[in-house]
Amino acid sequence: MADDNKVNRIGMKTTEWSVYVINLSPEARERYVTKLTYQEGDCRLPDPYFLDGWLDDPSQWPDISFTDIYFFLIDAPGQFTHDSLRAYKSLKAYEYVKSGYVHPIRYHNVDDKSPFCFLKTKVIPPQRLREKPHQPWICVSKKQGTVYSAHCTCMSKQGDLCSHIAALLFKVDADVRAGATSKSCETCTWDASYHEELSPTPIYKAQKLFNSRLKEDVQTVSATGKAKMADIETLRALKAVCPDAVFFCTIPPFDDEEN
Repeated sequence: MADDNKVNRIGMKTTEWSVYVINLSPEARERYVTKLTYQEGDCRLPDPYFLDGWLDDPSQWPDISFTDIYFFLIDAPGQFTHDSLRAYKSLKAYEYVKSGYVHPIRYHNVDDKSPFCFLKTKVIPPQRLREKPHQPWICVSKKQGTVYSAHCTCMSKQGDLCSHIAALLFKVDADVRAGATSKSCETCTWDASYHEELSPTPIYKAQKLFNSRLKEDVQTVSATGKAKMADIETLRALKAVCPDAVFFCTIPPFDDEEN
C-alpha cells in the first residue's frame, strides 16, 4: 500500500492537494497556492478541491453583501468594470444564475481557528450541457464577509476572473436576498425563488428560429378535440402496456360493453 504522506515528483504531498492542482503547470500552480496563503505567506488554507465534508447550509455563511461582491469583481484583474456591473443583470454570469445553470452552493468552515471559509458550486456550460461542469470556489472572511480570493477550473489564465466565479457570487447575492441565510429558512423553497419561469411553447411558434433548416412547415401538434378516437381494442392494448398513463384519465372509463 502506498504511503499516505507520499510526495510526488513535483514535491507536493498527495494527501494535501487534489489531482487538479498537481496537474497544473508550475506557474499556474504557484498562483493557485498564492490564493490560499495569508498573513504575508505565513499561513496557508487547504486546497478546496481536496476537502470533503461540505455543507448545504446557507445559514452558516458569513454576512456577505453585494458591496463585498462588487468590490471584489472590480478590484481583481478580469473582465468586470464599473459600467458592466451597473448593468450586471445583462451579464452572462447573471444569466447563468437566472437560467438555473448554477448548482446549489456548498459551504466549508475549514476549521474553527481559520479566519476564512469556502463557498463552492458547479456551473453547467449552457452550450455544452453534457460536458463536465466548471467548479468555481471563493474564499470569504468569516468575520467581515469580504471575498479574499477565488478560482475556477475553467480558467486558462489563473489570475483572472471568469463568468463562472461571478455566477457563484451573483448566486450568493440572490440567495441572501431570498432569505436563504436566515436560520428559519426552508431550503426547499429559496433555491428556486429567483429562477426564471419558463412556459412551454408549441413547436410551430418557434419555427422562425430554425426556418433555414426546414424543408417544409411544421404543423402544430396541439390538441383540438376533433381527432378521431382510437378503437376500443387499440385502447385496451395501450392500457395493458401503460395502465397509469395520464391519457386514460382524460377519457371515460371503458369495459367489455363499450365500443
